[in-house]
Amino acid sequence: MNPELDPGTPFTNDVIVVDGMWGTGKSILSSLIGSLEGVEKKRIDYTFEYLCVGRFLGRISADLAMTMIRIQADLDQYNNVIGREVNLRMSDDSGFRNTPGSLRYLRRLIASEGETVVDRINNENLALLLVTHHISAVCDPLVNALRERLFLIEVVRHPLHLVKYWTTYFEDFERSREFTLSARFGDTRVPWFALDWSDEFVSLSPIDRAIRCISFLQNASLSPRALSQEVFPDSSHKTHRLIIPFENLIAQPELVLNDVASFTGRTRTSRTARVFRKQKIPRRAEQTGRATNERSWIPSPTLSHAEQLAELIAWVREHAKPVSIQMMEASINRYESAF
Repeated sequence: MNPELDPGTPFTNDVIVVDGMWGTGKSILSSLIGSLEGVEKKRIDYTFEYLCVGRFLGRISADLAMTMIRIQADLDQYNNVIGREVNLRMSDDSGFRNTPGSLRYLRRLIASEGETVVDRINNENLALLLVTHHISAVCDPLVNALRERLFLIEVVRHPLHLVKYWTTYFEDFERSREFTLSARFGDTRVPWFALDWSDEFVSLSPIDRAIRCISFLQNASLSPRALSQEVFPDSSHKTHRLIIPFENLIAQPELVLNDVASFTGRTRTSRTARVFRKQKIPRRAEQTGRATNERSWIPSPTLSHAEQLAELIAWVREHAKPVSIQMMEASINRYESAF
Protein backbone atom coordinates (compact mmCIF):
# COMPACT_ATOMS: atom_id res chain seq x y z
CA MET A 1 0.00 0.00 0.00
CA ASN A 2 1.39 3.38 -1.04
CA PRO A 3 -1.26 6.05 -0.39
CA GLU A 4 -0.95 9.50 -1.92
CA LEU A 5 0.49 12.06 0.45
CA ASP A 6 -1.93 14.74 1.61
CA PRO A 7 -0.67 18.21 2.58
CA GLY A 8 -4.03 19.12 4.08
CA THR A 9 -5.95 22.24 3.15
CA PRO A 10 -3.29 24.60 1.80
CA PHE A 11 -3.13 28.31 2.46
CA THR A 12 -3.92 30.59 -0.47
CA ASN A 13 -1.49 33.47 0.19
CA ASP A 14 1.25 34.47 -2.25
CA VAL A 15 4.77 33.10 -1.91
CA ILE A 16 7.52 35.41 -3.19
CA VAL A 17 10.87 33.70 -3.76
CA VAL A 18 14.02 35.77 -4.34
CA ASP A 19 16.62 33.45 -5.83
CA GLY A 20 20.10 33.91 -7.21
CA MET A 21 23.70 32.83 -7.04
CA TRP A 22 25.96 33.65 -4.11
CA GLY A 23 26.83 37.34 -4.13
CA THR A 24 24.23 38.59 -6.61
CA GLY A 25 22.51 41.08 -4.29
CA LYS A 26 19.50 39.10 -3.06
CA SER A 27 19.77 40.87 0.29
CA ILE A 28 19.09 44.30 -1.21
CA LEU A 29 16.15 43.21 -3.32
CA SER A 30 14.54 41.06 -0.62
CA SER A 31 14.77 43.95 1.86
CA LEU A 32 12.96 46.21 -0.61
CA ILE A 33 10.29 43.60 -1.27
CA GLY A 34 9.87 43.10 2.47
CA SER A 35 8.84 46.76 2.74
CA LEU A 36 5.89 46.35 0.35
CA GLU A 37 2.33 46.18 1.59
CA GLY A 38 1.30 42.79 2.95
CA VAL A 39 4.72 41.15 2.62
CA GLU A 40 6.14 39.39 5.66
CA LYS A 41 9.76 39.59 6.79
CA LYS A 42 12.21 37.62 4.70
CA ARG A 43 13.13 34.06 5.60
CA ILE A 44 16.27 32.22 4.53
CA ASP A 45 14.97 28.65 4.70
CA TYR A 46 17.23 26.02 3.16
CA THR A 47 14.44 23.43 3.26
CA PHE A 48 13.05 24.61 -0.08
CA GLU A 49 16.49 24.42 -1.69
CA TYR A 50 17.10 20.93 -0.35
CA LEU A 51 13.75 19.66 -1.62
CA CYS A 52 14.26 21.08 -5.13
CA VAL A 53 17.83 19.81 -5.33
CA GLY A 54 16.93 16.45 -3.81
CA ARG A 55 14.30 15.96 -6.48
CA PHE A 56 16.71 17.10 -9.21
CA LEU A 57 19.23 14.49 -8.02
CA GLY A 58 16.54 11.80 -7.94
CA ARG A 59 16.93 11.24 -4.20
CA ILE A 60 13.31 12.00 -3.30
CA SER A 61 10.02 11.47 -5.09
CA ALA A 62 8.08 14.22 -6.81
CA ASP A 63 5.03 13.86 -4.58
CA LEU A 64 7.12 13.98 -1.40
CA ALA A 65 8.94 17.12 -2.56
CA MET A 66 5.71 18.86 -3.54
CA THR A 67 3.89 17.87 -0.35
CA MET A 68 6.72 19.03 1.89
CA ILE A 69 7.02 22.35 0.05
CA ARG A 70 3.32 23.04 0.50
CA ILE A 71 3.42 22.16 4.19
CA GLN A 72 6.65 24.05 4.87
CA ALA A 73 5.48 27.19 3.08
CA ASP A 74 2.29 27.29 5.13
CA LEU A 75 4.08 26.43 8.38
CA ASP A 76 6.66 29.15 7.78
CA GLN A 77 3.97 31.75 7.20
CA TYR A 78 1.92 30.68 10.21
CA ASN A 79 5.01 30.93 12.42
CA ASN A 80 5.79 34.34 10.90
CA VAL A 81 2.39 35.79 11.67
CA ILE A 82 2.29 34.61 15.30
CA GLY A 83 5.85 35.83 15.92
CA ARG A 84 7.18 32.37 16.68
CA GLU A 85 10.52 32.81 14.90
CA VAL A 86 11.51 36.46 15.27
CA ASN A 87 15.25 36.70 14.60
CA LEU A 88 16.75 38.94 17.29
CA ARG A 89 20.31 38.74 16.00
CA MET A 90 21.08 42.33 15.11
CA SER A 91 23.78 41.53 12.55
CA ASP A 92 21.83 38.92 10.55
CA ASP A 93 20.54 39.91 7.14
CA SER A 94 17.13 38.55 8.18
CA GLY A 95 17.51 39.86 11.74
CA PHE A 96 15.55 42.37 13.74
CA ARG A 97 17.68 45.42 12.84
CA ASN A 98 17.49 44.72 9.10
CA THR A 99 13.76 43.95 8.95
CA PRO A 100 11.40 46.73 7.79
CA GLY A 101 8.72 47.42 10.41
CA SER A 102 10.39 45.15 12.94
CA LEU A 103 8.40 46.36 15.96
CA ARG A 104 5.22 44.79 14.63
CA TYR A 105 6.89 41.37 14.81
CA LEU A 106 7.67 41.87 18.50
CA ARG A 107 4.04 42.75 19.23
CA ARG A 108 2.99 39.44 17.74
CA LEU A 109 4.77 37.57 20.53
CA ILE A 110 1.82 38.26 22.82
CA ALA A 111 -0.91 37.92 20.18
CA SER A 112 -3.32 34.99 19.92
CA GLU A 113 -2.91 32.07 17.54
CA GLY A 114 -5.20 29.50 15.91
CA GLU A 115 -7.52 29.33 12.92
CA THR A 116 -8.14 33.07 13.02
CA VAL A 117 -4.49 33.55 12.08
CA VAL A 118 -4.89 31.27 9.06
CA ASP A 119 -7.99 33.21 8.03
CA ARG A 120 -6.06 36.47 8.28
CA ILE A 121 -3.17 35.11 6.19
CA ASN A 122 -5.56 34.03 3.45
CA ASN A 123 -8.02 36.94 3.57
CA GLU A 124 -5.31 39.62 3.64
CA ASN A 125 -3.06 37.64 1.28
CA LEU A 126 -0.01 38.08 3.51
CA ALA A 127 2.88 37.09 1.26
CA LEU A 128 5.59 34.73 2.45
CA LEU A 129 9.01 36.07 1.38
CA LEU A 130 11.75 33.47 0.92
CA VAL A 131 15.39 33.88 -0.09
CA THR A 132 17.02 30.89 -1.81
CA HIS A 133 20.23 30.04 -3.64
CA HIS A 134 20.78 28.57 -7.11
CA ILE A 135 17.40 26.85 -7.53
CA SER A 136 15.94 28.57 -10.60
CA ALA A 137 17.23 25.77 -12.83
CA VAL A 138 15.75 23.06 -10.57
CA CYS A 139 12.61 24.80 -9.32
CA ASP A 140 10.04 22.41 -10.82
CA PRO A 141 8.94 21.03 -7.39
CA LEU A 142 8.43 24.58 -6.14
CA VAL A 143 6.47 25.51 -9.25
CA ASN A 144 4.33 22.38 -9.19
CA ALA A 145 3.62 22.69 -5.47
CA LEU A 146 2.72 26.38 -5.30
CA ARG A 147 1.56 27.05 -8.87
CA GLU A 148 -0.22 30.40 -9.16
CA ARG A 149 0.74 31.31 -5.59
CA LEU A 150 4.41 31.50 -6.60
CA PHE A 151 6.20 34.68 -7.65
CA LEU A 152 9.78 33.76 -8.56
CA ILE A 153 12.26 36.63 -8.81
CA GLU A 154 15.86 35.93 -9.75
CA VAL A 155 18.69 38.39 -9.19
CA VAL A 156 21.55 38.12 -11.69
CA ARG A 157 24.87 39.95 -11.77
CA HIS A 158 27.80 40.55 -14.09
CA PRO A 159 30.04 37.44 -13.81
CA LEU A 160 33.18 39.52 -13.28
CA HIS A 161 31.61 40.98 -10.14
CA LEU A 162 31.09 37.44 -8.84
CA VAL A 163 34.37 35.72 -9.57
CA LYS A 164 36.41 36.94 -6.57
CA TYR A 165 33.53 36.28 -4.19
CA TRP A 166 33.10 32.75 -5.51
CA THR A 167 36.85 32.10 -5.46
CA THR A 168 37.12 32.96 -1.77
CA TYR A 169 33.94 30.97 -1.14
CA PHE A 170 35.47 27.82 -2.58
CA GLU A 171 38.72 28.42 -0.70
CA ASP A 172 36.71 27.90 2.48
CA PHE A 173 34.11 25.43 1.22
CA GLU A 174 35.13 22.72 3.71
CA ARG A 175 34.09 24.81 6.71
CA SER A 176 31.56 23.30 9.10
CA ARG A 177 29.17 26.25 8.65
CA GLU A 178 28.71 25.60 4.93
CA PHE A 179 25.21 24.23 4.39
CA THR A 180 25.07 23.84 0.60
CA LEU A 181 23.90 20.35 -0.36
CA SER A 182 27.08 18.58 -1.47
CA ALA A 183 28.76 15.21 -1.95
CA ARG A 184 32.27 14.11 -1.06
CA PHE A 185 34.77 12.78 -3.56
CA GLY A 186 37.91 11.71 -1.75
CA ASP A 187 39.01 14.68 0.34
CA THR A 188 36.98 17.22 -1.64
CA ARG A 189 33.48 18.47 -1.01
CA VAL A 190 31.60 19.08 -4.27
CA PRO A 191 28.42 21.23 -4.44
CA TRP A 192 25.34 19.66 -5.99
CA PHE A 193 25.53 21.82 -9.12
CA ALA A 194 29.00 20.45 -9.95
CA LEU A 195 28.27 16.75 -9.39
CA ASP A 196 28.00 15.98 -13.11
CA TRP A 197 31.64 16.97 -13.53
CA SER A 198 32.91 16.13 -10.05
CA ASP A 199 36.13 14.48 -11.29
CA GLU A 200 37.10 17.72 -12.98
CA PHE A 201 35.95 19.88 -10.06
CA VAL A 202 38.24 18.01 -7.67
CA SER A 203 41.29 18.77 -9.82
CA LEU A 204 40.62 22.49 -10.23
CA SER A 205 41.86 25.50 -8.29
CA PRO A 206 39.29 27.68 -6.44
CA ILE A 207 39.22 30.29 -9.21
CA ASP A 208 38.69 27.68 -11.93
CA ARG A 209 35.94 26.06 -9.85
CA ALA A 210 34.34 29.46 -9.40
CA ILE A 211 34.38 30.33 -13.10
CA ARG A 212 32.96 27.01 -14.22
CA CYS A 213 30.20 27.01 -11.62
CA ILE A 214 29.26 30.60 -12.46
CA SER A 215 29.14 29.66 -16.14
CA PHE A 216 26.95 26.61 -15.49
CA LEU A 217 24.46 28.44 -13.29
CA GLN A 218 24.40 31.47 -15.55
CA ASN A 219 23.57 29.24 -18.52
CA ALA A 220 20.57 27.99 -16.58
CA SER A 221 19.47 31.50 -15.59
CA LEU A 222 19.82 32.96 -19.06
CA SER A 223 18.50 29.99 -21.01
CA PRO A 224 15.68 30.58 -23.52
CA ARG A 225 13.35 28.80 -21.09
CA ALA A 226 14.17 31.26 -18.33
CA LEU A 227 14.21 34.40 -20.44
CA SER A 228 10.91 33.53 -22.10
CA GLN A 229 9.39 32.99 -18.63
CA GLU A 230 8.18 29.50 -19.58
CA VAL A 231 8.24 28.30 -16.00
CA PHE A 232 4.89 26.73 -15.34
CA PRO A 233 4.42 23.27 -16.86
CA ASP A 234 0.68 23.81 -17.34
CA SER A 235 -0.15 26.77 -19.58
CA SER A 236 -3.41 27.30 -17.70
CA HIS A 237 -1.42 28.69 -14.79
CA LYS A 238 -0.11 32.22 -14.63
CA THR A 239 3.55 32.83 -15.33
CA HIS A 240 5.07 34.58 -12.32
CA ARG A 241 8.77 34.99 -13.04
CA LEU A 242 10.94 38.09 -13.12
CA ILE A 243 14.70 38.50 -13.67
CA ILE A 244 16.41 41.52 -12.09
CA PRO A 245 19.99 42.52 -13.03
CA PHE A 246 21.89 43.72 -9.97
CA GLU A 247 23.30 46.67 -11.90
CA ASN A 248 19.78 47.97 -12.57
CA LEU A 249 18.80 47.36 -8.96
CA ILE A 250 21.45 49.65 -7.51
CA ALA A 251 21.52 52.28 -10.27
CA GLN A 252 17.75 52.58 -10.85
CA PRO A 253 16.08 51.08 -7.77
CA GLU A 254 12.91 53.14 -8.21
CA LEU A 255 12.28 51.63 -11.65
CA VAL A 256 13.14 48.13 -10.44
CA LEU A 257 10.85 48.43 -7.44
CA ASN A 258 8.05 49.68 -9.70
CA ASP A 259 8.51 46.55 -11.82
CA VAL A 260 8.50 44.32 -8.74
CA ALA A 261 5.46 46.06 -7.25
CA SER A 262 3.55 45.65 -10.51
CA PHE A 263 4.72 42.05 -10.85
CA THR A 264 3.58 41.07 -7.35
CA GLY A 265 0.55 43.34 -7.18
CA ARG A 266 1.92 45.06 -4.06
CA THR A 267 2.32 48.73 -3.17
CA ARG A 268 4.99 50.67 -1.33
CA THR A 269 4.70 51.62 2.33
CA SER A 270 6.30 54.20 4.60
CA ARG A 271 9.01 51.63 5.32
CA THR A 272 10.24 51.54 1.72
CA ALA A 273 12.12 54.85 1.83
CA ARG A 274 14.00 53.70 4.94
CA VAL A 275 15.19 50.60 3.10
CA PHE A 276 16.49 52.78 0.25
CA ARG A 277 18.56 54.78 2.73
CA LYS A 278 19.80 51.75 4.63
CA GLN A 279 20.91 49.96 1.47
CA LYS A 280 22.53 53.16 0.11
CA ILE A 281 20.61 53.11 -3.15
CA PRO A 282 20.61 54.47 -5.75
CA ARG A 283 24.35 54.46 -6.30
CA ARG A 284 26.74 54.09 -9.19
CA ALA A 285 27.80 50.59 -10.19
CA GLU A 286 31.36 51.26 -9.05
CA GLN A 287 30.22 52.15 -5.52
CA THR A 288 29.51 49.69 -2.76
CA GLY A 289 26.81 49.64 -0.13
CA ARG A 290 26.39 47.66 3.05
CA ALA A 291 28.28 44.40 2.53
CA THR A 292 26.41 41.46 4.05
CA ASN A 293 29.25 38.96 3.94
CA GLU A 294 32.95 39.01 4.68
CA ARG A 295 33.54 37.78 1.11
CA SER A 296 31.63 40.65 -0.50
CA TRP A 297 33.64 42.29 -3.25
CA ILE A 298 34.57 45.86 -2.26
CA PRO A 299 35.75 47.75 -5.36
CA SER A 300 38.23 50.59 -5.28
CA PRO A 301 36.35 53.92 -5.05
CA THR A 302 38.90 55.59 -7.33
CA LEU A 303 38.19 53.35 -10.33
CA SER A 304 35.36 53.73 -12.81
CA HIS A 305 33.12 50.76 -13.50
CA ALA A 306 34.90 50.07 -16.79
CA GLU A 307 38.28 50.24 -15.03
CA GLN A 308 37.07 47.80 -12.38
CA LEU A 309 35.95 45.32 -15.03
CA ALA A 310 39.30 45.64 -16.79
CA GLU A 311 41.11 45.03 -13.50
CA LEU A 312 38.99 41.96 -12.77
CA ILE A 313 39.44 40.37 -16.20
CA ALA A 314 43.20 40.96 -15.90
CA TRP A 315 43.12 39.17 -12.54
CA VAL A 316 41.21 36.26 -14.11
CA ARG A 317 43.68 36.00 -16.99
CA GLU A 318 46.57 35.96 -14.55
CA HIS A 319 45.25 33.22 -12.27
CA ALA A 320 42.83 31.01 -14.25
CA LYS A 321 43.46 28.26 -16.78
CA PRO A 322 43.02 29.13 -20.47
CA VAL A 323 39.83 27.09 -20.79
CA SER A 324 38.39 28.87 -17.73
CA ILE A 325 39.33 32.23 -19.20
CA GLN A 326 37.39 31.32 -22.34
CA MET A 327 34.40 30.34 -20.20
CA MET A 328 34.54 33.64 -18.34
CA GLU A 329 34.72 35.62 -21.57
CA ALA A 330 31.73 33.68 -22.92
CA SER A 331 29.83 34.37 -19.68
CA ILE A 332 30.61 38.06 -19.96
CA ASN A 333 29.36 38.20 -23.55
CA ARG A 334 26.23 36.25 -22.66
CA TYR A 335 25.41 38.53 -19.74
CA GLU A 336 26.12 41.78 -21.56
CA SER A 337 24.05 40.63 -24.54
CA ALA A 338 21.09 39.84 -22.28
CA PHE A 339 21.26 43.00 -20.18
